[in-house]
Amino acid sequence: RINYLNLLSTSLHRAQQNLSEKPNLNLTKRFIQTVKNNSILPVGEKHIYASMIDLADHLGATRLHLSAMLNQLETQGHIVMARRHIAIPALQNLIRYGQEL
Repeated sequence: RINYLNLLSTSLHRAQQNLSEKPNLNLTKRFIQTVKNNSILPVGEKHIYASMIDLADHLGATRLHLSAMLNQLETQGHIVMARRHIAIPALQNLIRYGQEL
């Protein structure tokens, strides 16, 4: 029960923080924030299994803009893409990159 309450408390705290933050117009930052918000720990390797269209809809972007942004992140070594799969080798590095933007 304690672990469940701790998980619930953490989720509510993150949601409250997201409401108090300014809306982010940069697609790269929105992508990083989405991955971070959907991770229990913001470190380590993460995997996203989704189509480009579904991910673009979720981020409020076009597939073309999302594809360009993901290709840029892949070129810089922050992600590895395959069909319907995005691997993030080290989420903490991607978060650090997003803070530098």
